[in-house]
Amino acid sequence: MNKIQENGTLLSKEGRDKLYENMGNLIKELFPILHSRLSLLLVMRKSTDNSQQQILLKNITELHASVLYVIIEIATALRADFRSDIMIERRINLKYLVFITAEFYKAYFMTEKSSWNRVSSFLTSLQNDKINSIVAGINDNIVFYRDNYFDSCIDKDYRDMSLHYDFDIKKLYRYLVNIDEEVEARRICSFLAVVQPLNNLLILCTSIIENPMNNESLDLQETKLDKCLINTLMKGLYTKIGSEIQKYSNFLDKNMHTYAIFENLPEKWLSLFSEEDISDFKNKRDVAKLPILLHYVYIDLGVAIRGFLASEYYIERRLNLIRLNLIMYEGYNKIYHSQENTNTLSLWKQYVYNNLSSCEDKKIRNELEDIDSILYSFDEDGTIRNIRHKYAHIKKGKKLYLQELWKILLDMSFEGELKKALTFLQLLPRIIRLNDYVIKDISEKENIKYQQKLFEPYNKFKSKIQDSNMTQKDKERVLKVLDDGMNRLLDIFK
Repeated sequence: MNKIQENGTLLSKEGRDKLYENMGNLIKELFPILHSRLSLLLVMRKSTDNSQQQILLKNITELHASVLYVIIEIATALRADFRSDIMIERRINLKYLVFITAEFYKAYFMTEKSSWNRVSSFLTSLQNDKINSIVAGINDNIVFYRDNYFDSCIDKDYRDMSLHYDFDIKKLYRYLVNIDEEVEARRICSFLAVVQPLNNLLILCTSIIENPMNNESLDLQETKLDKCLINTLMKGLYTKIGSEIQKYSNFLDKNMHTYAIFENLPEKWLSLFSEEDISDFKNKRDVAKLPILLHYVYIDLGVAIRGFLASEYYIERRLNLIRLNLIMYEGYNKIYHSQENTNTLSLWKQYVYNNLSSCEDKKIRNELEDIDSILYSFDEDGTIRNIRHKYAHIKKGKKLYLQELWKILLDMSFEGELKKALTFLQLLPRIIRLNDYVIKDISEKENIKYQQKLFEPYNKFKSKIQDSNMTQKDKERVLKVLDDGMNRLLDIFK
């Protein structure tokens, strides 16, 4: 059974449709307010007024802009989940909720000197009972989210895997198959219990410093050329990628079953193998790490492209589009770079390039060099790295990336981003095919080695028969039986 495609605990269709609509309305409502807050923040940052009041207003405006952004980002991920009837696609969209909520918590609630602590201290100093009650409620909900999610050791692993993948592919697989819609819904309810009342509170605070731009209507739309591109791709690419990600999830299940075969064997079966046999198998199976990781990257990238094509709102589409850079960066990082804090070669060099660089087949060598060149070009692409870092961290220390990220979101080229993503997507099966060639070559060498082991007793036995006192007729009869048995045994290794 395909574990990745199994249903988790799901919301009813009516509930999903209603939430899908509500999340869309939320995106539509909050987008112009967010744009206004960021425009106001830009003006404030250019101001030479460094009074305590101005600093406080900057903190309030920054916090509100970030709250609006994270709510829109959550709504975008949830809508992508609700929109799909492919289980693996839904799981992939849900895993980003862990990353989104964790990054916001780290940026605004984690330390005593956080923006929220500074803003809430000011608000409580006003000694307004209603405001104090709202602040106390928000703080209680922050503690609940922290204790039940952010501080959980398991959640820390989930945050890292949802963003960076993992070289431990068994851990990565367990995480993916255990993603449950109901569990993630509870996480989001806990998080929204913080940011929704915080949004309402900050709307009251910012009403006294409202940006004049709020009186203008925000009418950002895709160009006719962009709309034409999306419509064209929806007709063929959307369905095709949907089929491919289902196919890759099936491959992933099958490959992981093979990869973990010794861990899943009953104890009585394991006893049939020596420790040397088990150790030898585990060492040799590592050549499969790269293609298995590439299956994850392919599925992630395919899901993001489908999310982009199926989006209905301007900012929703662009948030799905910008995620492509995150996936490509993390993908080539795992393929092309060595594991952190180790002196080992990258998976690409260790298992593919070094094994095939002296291959006699010219077509294989040409393919190898072409792929290596493309991987190098992605690694050297500063744009992908720059966008990834700004998207992955809404704020780091005192540095707010949201304003720069916002400009990138509004300026990015659909055609350019999709071209990069589709090039990378098409590259992954090519690497997998080369890796399969390596695995086939290793298997053939292993078969020869095992055949040689089998031939040792066979040849000794043949020699003893030849030297025996049997008649020539009996010798021929016994040798024929022996040869037939050996041929049947060798068929197993073909």
